[in-house]
Amino acid sequence: KSWLDGKTTIAFVGEFSAGKTSIVNRILSQDNHEVQQLPISTKATTAVPTYIAGGPTETYSFISADDKRKAILQNTFKMVDKEMLDQIKGVSSLIKYFVMTYKNPNLNGLSILDTPGFNSNDKDDKERTIDVINECDALFWVFDVNMGTVNRSSIQLIKEKLNKPLYVVINKVDTKSEKEVQKVENLIKQTLANEGLQVLQFIRFSTKAPLANIMTPIKSVKRIDSRDTFIQFVKGDIEWFLNDLKNKVSTQNKTYNKLRRQGYNLTDRFKKCMKELIDDCYEARSIPEFTEHLFRKDNYEMSYDDGWHLKDLLQEICEKKVPKSEDYFNSRIDKAHEIQSAYEELKIVESAWQRVNDCNEEFKRISKDLS
Repeated sequence: KSWLDGKTTIAFVGEFSAGKTSIVNRILSQDNHEVQQLPISTKATTAVPTYIAGGPTETYSFISADDKRKAILQNTFKMVDKEMLDQIKGVSSLIKYFVMTYKNPNLNGLSILDTPGFNSNDKDDKERTIDVINECDALFWVFDVNMGTVNRSSIQLIKEKLNKPLYVVINKVDTKSEKEVQKVENLIKQTLANEGLQVLQFIRFSTKAPLANIMTPIKSVKRIDSRDTFIQFVKGDIEWFLNDLKNKVSTQNKTYNKLRRQGYNLTDRFKKCMKELIDDCYEARSIPEFTEHLFRKDNYEMSYDDGWHLKDLLQEICEKKVPKSEDYFNSRIDKAHEIQSAYEELKIVESAWQRVNDCNEEFKRISKDLS
């Protein structure tokens, strides 16, 4: 979110039609009506949070549901008002929020978030608004002085979800007498105090009030320094994952190669055992000697000692050499399964390392562009 980098970010929150967008438009235009302004809705409909930040040029874009930033034309942005979003079902689910930059000295070092009212009927809209507000340095809670009361659900929402420095803007004070405005302010102060909400400043504002009434508090907001180190935190996290996976690849590679060596060793032992078995079989085959006879049938004969030697040799083949060969063969089969499992695990961690490495390369490219 490059439009937040190095900038104090404030969010205007509050009920629908409290005048949030009108205040933002005055900050943008500095009362110059030729400056592009945000659309103002006339009824409570689906809305989209909108970031407005200073920049070298005037740009319009939106963040899609898959977190991609996509540029749009100024005329297209002008067409996207709150009523249109409500009429074309599903559009708001494709747009998470708008991002606008203006070459406006009043926005130097500043990013403003204009949000839908808390009383939006759409649960997803409310959650989306909460997510973006929590990235801001301070909340400017706008009240319409004509409402005269504080919405309890909004208080609960701020207490539970929005733990940020709080400023209260009592808007449209030019529509009430000083006595009535003071009465509303006292009510809001008392209500918020009873709820344990600390307010840094109460601000009275209207279309006729000097801009300094709102700009001075805005310029007093302190940036949350932790955002400055966000990229470093992400960089550290990715590097930690890379190093961790690199170690896992190395460890798994050693395990895999160790199992392969064990497999080769079992194969060599099996071959050696089979060679000994073959040699014994040839030796047993050679013990009986073919003998020709003059007065009786020729046959194979052996001495008494040769007979015992043949018997012992065959017994060793049956009781030792064949079972030993079978053991080596079965062990080699089992080891082959272990080697295959180790290889698959190696490929998994190598693939994980490659994905994180790709992420790291993309992160370095993006962070370089941001800097």
